[in-house]
Amino acid sequence: MRGPAVFLSPEAVLKDAAEKLAAGAKEIVLLGQTVNSYKHGRTTFSELLKEVLALPGLARLRFMSPHPLYFDEAFTALLAAEPRLARYIHLPVQSGSDRVLKAMRRGYTRGQYLDLIGRLRAAAPGLSVSTDFIVGYPGETGADFEDTLALVREGRFSLAYCFKYSPRTDKPEMAATIGEAEMEARLEKLLAAVKENSRLVLNERIGKIEEVLFETQTYGRASGNFAVRVKAGGAPGSTAKVLVTGAAKNTLNGKLL
Repeated sequence: MRGPAVFLSPEAVLKDAAEKLAAGAKEIVLLGQTVNSYKHGRTTFSELLKEVLALPGLARLRFMSPHPLYFDEAFTALLAAEPRLARYIHLPVQSGSDRVLKAMRRGYTRGQYLDLIGRLRAAAPGLSVSTDFIVGYPGETGADFEDTLALVREGRFSLAYCFKYSPRTDKPEMAATIGEAEMEARLEKLLAAVKENSRLVLNERIGKIEEVLFETQTYGRASGNFAVRVKAGGAPGSTAKVLVTGAAKNTLNGKLL
């Protein structure tokens, strides 16, 4: 699906969110393709977030999926000021190579992407960032791929969704330039790097206090989108502070404070 972006009105978004909160929801997720490019009349993305945050009964607000180009100072200020805005952002980068990013027409460099997540983390210390990667984009060399592997470490991503390049059927000139075996090998290597990095990021949370929105008496999600388990005591639909005491299999274990 291609063409100009179409946005729901602020009134439609607020009505839908308010109805869900009235029905008992505690967390709202705003979803859209390049969701942070939202603009309806004079209402910007940051202003829409403020309006949703003003709704009664809201415990946490998330959004997916933004584009690195559309974050501005107004959003950074809101992130710093509003703790109910989740300390988690899924921010697709696609490649760690400037050459490949340019070929993809992503509109930013590796350095600009890292600067952005640095600013976001300065506004919200402990911010968790996940991302997307594509391997085997046409023209990707071994050196380009090594740049992507290095970015996994530099970005300190909590997780990453990794995909093999899929050729566009309407553009034969965009065919893959490496074989399937090499593409598969790169994907496996990237997945292993992401898994190890995710383990390190998860272990860094041990000893810290997380705000958890409980779904059951023993399970909930931290503001940073980490799954959290306690032995007992959680109240479904409520938030509570949890001291993280361990980590295993992509889950934080802890005790209620």
